[in-house]
Order: sequence, then structure tokens, then C-alpha cells
Amino acid sequence: MAGYNTQGTRCIMQRTHLMPQTLFCLGGYELNRYQTYPHSNGFTVDGREMVIVQMMPDHTSLWMLPIDRLDIQPQTISPGRRIASFDLPQPVSDKPPITVWPDIALHKNVLTLAVQDTVWLLDLTESPVRPQILYVAPKGWKLTDLTSLKPDGSAVCFGVRAEEAGIYQGLEVDTATGHVTTVIQTNWYVNHFHYCPHDPDWLGYCHEGPTEQIPDRMHAMHPTHLPKGQCIFDQQSDEPGKLLCVGHERWCYHEAAAITIAYGVSPAGPRGLYHINPHADQPARLISEGDRDWHCNVTRDGKHMVVDTTGPSDEPGSGWHNAKGVSDVLHVNPQTGYRTLLARTRHRMQPWHPHPTFSPDGRWVFFNDYNGNDDNPRGRVGCVPVAQ
Repeated sequence: MAGYNTQGTRCIMQRTHLMPQTLFCLGGYELNRYQTYPHSNGFTVDGREMVIVQMMPDHTSLWMLPIDRLDIQPQTISPGRRIASFDLPQPVSDKPPITVWPDIALHKNVLTLAVQDTVWLLDLTESPVRPQILYVAPKGWKLTDLTSLKPDGSAVCFGVRAEEAGIYQGLEVDTATGHVTTVIQTNWYVNHFHYCPHDPDWLGYCHEGPTEQIPDRMHAMHPTHLPKGQCIFDQQSDEPGKLLCVGHERWCYHEAAAITIAYGVSPAGPRGLYHINPHADQPARLISEGDRDWHCNVTRDGKHMVVDTTGPSDEPGSGWHNAKGVSDVLHVNPQTGYRTLLARTRHRMQPWHPHPTFSPDGRWVFFNDYNGNDDNPRGRVGCVPVAQ
């Protein structure tokens, strides 16, 4: 059941309607770039570089951007240096793009990503970087498109599925030996595996599917506390018999816990940003109420959070009602629930969701900035400073 913030009060959504910070763009729309998924790490160990994806009609490439220049020479950050390229022809017409989502280990400069049915491993200390095949899905199986590295880079976890047979698995692969371990097998779509950065013995994953139809979205396993894995979020709303529609969970850096969103399409509330402790004796806690929240993220120290929205945050409506193709990027104070508008952008199908994320030092929020042209969809990576 939904709870309340750290001050014991329900967090009514508050915001400023002015854009208080300067928007920097890390390259133009002509480059057609986006950053990685919110629960993936896109930064090198020293925090000086950031990986972004460039999507062209016949190939997709990875580029490293020197974000340590943001304070002094932001105009020199782009185009950066290309570290890898993959033959990946994009579909034409109205079919969705084929996306990739790189993940860098928190404490080691190695990167993994799934490209169609192959998981690649890249050692970012090499010059030039030479992508190595780590895993190939066998015939009849498909990879999910998200990978998660342990903080020390020793293993990577991801999902595979044999949909005709109705089998779904989570696999962990040793990055040194290639040894494969099945960590879970289910008869329902399991996805969004990611290790808790604070304590990688905690492995989060989800029951994937239409949010209105999933009563048990968030799951976790732990070798001692939850060896078989189980749901960790009771989605009961404040109205009996009505469940919250939940998703886009992100495990924290500063504690063994996660944050997640109760979407605006939930039939009852409270909707918004939640704190989830994986231990059954500690119920979910509402951090900040919002009727349009979509994705979320958190700083390494847990002092700042961010959400993007399904529509303008300053207009009536919830979920996708009256969304107008707009998405706002909002800073959230996790102690008070207070919200501040950082930027406004537009959204489309993946990869053109804003997917906000913080720089390792917590001073910047990066997000995908879509051009709003559905006839020629292109994106770039934008960023705004965060008041400390």
C-alpha cells in the first residue's frame, strides 16, 4: 500500500513553471543521437566521459563524449570519438527503430550491449576498442535489448525468451570465462534485469507487459534474503480493488532500494514517484505525487531525483490525456517531494523518450531531446545544470 515521504506527509506535486537553467545540446539533430536507458550506466569510472548512441539508416555507432568540458568548453564536446559501429539497418516508414542500450560497469571501464541476438563486450581502456562477442542467443530464442553489468564488471545479466514455447529466462554470463548461469526461468515475460549498484547481490527484474494488466511488476532476488525471487511492490492503491499501474524502476546507488513510477493511467492513486525497499517488512513509500510521471532516476548520493512526464506538467490531465507530444523533465527533492521544472522536450516511440539521468557528480541532468518532426524523426542529447 502506498506510503508517505520522509517527513510523514503526502507529497502534493509542486513545481515552478519557469525554466531556471540553460539548456546545452551535445550535438545537433543532424547527428541523430540518444543516451542509454535510465537504469543503465552511461559514464566512465572517472565520470569524465559519457557514451551515446548514433543511429543512421544502415548502421548504429557508439561515441564517447568528454562531458568534463561542460563547465568550460561545452561547444567542443561533440562529436566526440567513435568507439564502435554495428551493421544495423533501420526499418523504414512507420516501423519502430531498432535500438541498443549500452551499459558501463560502475567500477571498471568495460561496456556491454545487446545488438539483435548478440551480447557484445567492449574494453574501453583499449585503443582502438575491439568489440568481442560474449553471448549469442541460440536458435529459437531472442534477447531482450537491455544488459546490466555488475559494478566490478565481472558478470552481465540479461533476459532471453523462447516465445513459442512460453519460456522466459534471466541469464548471468561471466565476462572473463563466458560461463552462463540461468538465474531465473518463468512462464511470463521477464525483463529489465539490473543489479543494485549499492549491493549487486540484489538483482532487480520485472514482469513485463501492458501496465494496466500487470499486478506484480517489480521483482527482486538475493542469495540470502530472496533466493527464489519474488514481487517486492504491493500495487494496491488507496481504493480497494484498484491497483496502481507501475513501471520504469531504477535501483539506487546509495542504498539497497529502488525507485519507481505509479503511472498516470492508474485507476486510482496516489500516482507518482515511489521508494521501494525490497524487504517485506517495509512498505512502499510515496516520495512525490504526480499524475504524469513516466521515467525516474537518482543521484549517486540519493539527494536528488528526476522524472520525465507523459504530457505538460503544468496542465490538467493524467497519464497520456492531453499529452500534446510534450514531456517535461522535473527535478524532485526526495526529502520534501518538491518539484522544479528543468526542461521541456517532446517525445515519440523509442528511443525518443527523454530518459533523464544524472551525471556521476549529480551536477547535470542529461535527457533525449526529440525534434518533434514525425516525418523526419531525429534526436540529440540535451543537458541542464542542477542547483546544488
